Parts: sequence; C-alpha cells; structure tokens
Amino acid sequence: QYPIRNIADYLFACSIPAGRWLFGSKHITKDNFFIINNAINTKAFSYNKEVRLQKRKELDIQNNFVLGHVGRFHPQKNHDFLIEIFIEMQKINKNTILLLVGNGELVDHIKAKVDYYGINDKVKFLGMREDVPQIFQAMDAFVLPSHYEGLGIVAIEAQASGLPCIISSN
Repeated sequence: QYPIRNIADYLFACSIPAGRWLFGSKHITKDNFFIINNAINTKAFSYNKEVRLQKRKELDIQNNFVLGHVGRFHPQKNHDFLIEIFIEMQKINKNTILLLVGNGELVDHIKAKVDYYGINDKVKFLGMREDVPQIFQAMDAFVLPSHYEGLGIVAIEAQASGLPCIISSN
C-alpha cells in the first residue's frame, strides 16, 4: 500500500476512503490519483417476470423451489458445504433444485459428490454462462457459502435481482 504511492505512475482506488487507506491523504489530492467505482449494470439484473418464466421453462424447473450459486469451482467457494446445505433442503422440500453456474478445478469432485448422494436429478451444472442475469431471475434464493471473499460481486448481482441471499460471514 504505502510504498507503492511513491513509485507508481497512477494510483487507483474504488473510493476516496479506500484511496486514503491505500495511499495516504496527501496522495489522493494529486493528479495521478483516480477513482474507479465498483459497479454493476442494475438494469441487467432487474426482476422481470417474463424472463423468469422463460428461463425456468428453458431449464425445466418450472414447479420447483430453486436455490442457486454462481462461482468458480474452487476451494474458496466451499461447494462441498453447499451440497451439504442442499441435502438438508431436500429433507424439507423434495421439490428443491440447485443451479450451479461456473467451472473450475473442483467441478468433477462436486459432480462425484452429487452422484454419491444420488441427487443428480436435483442439481444442474450449468457451466460457464453468458446469461447469468437471466439465470438469477430463475432462482428463488442465492447461496454463497464461501470460506472467504474480498467483495463478492456475484452477491451484489443476486441482491440487485431481488433474491434473498444466504451468504457466509467470511
């Protein structure tokens, strides 16, 4: 943080307080300091009933309660625990479906776990997608049980979609 302020040509932060924390008060008043806001396109994630119905039909999940997760299959994202959560949800409501969007090093491990528990028909592995805003519309709740997150933009996107979110405190 502080050492870079004297050798960098340009200093970037997502806000004035973040810049002050990163570089110190004196450096955020200089011409080489810039704010780059963290943002999402809220219009893309705004609830739309027609999109919801279309995407649920496309995914063949019309009459289900749909939990969803978007993230790479990596130890940080804690998919193992997500499957445990889903197994408990199945005990409460057999009509629950889990949508998993993303790819990564642990996808085969999680597929094997889903197979082991015999819930293949209840968990949909959607891979990498370009239609994530529409997939959020198909969900009834979003789950992010990460071991750690910096700023989980995906949680902000889920909230912008109007979804109830269950998010780890980590």
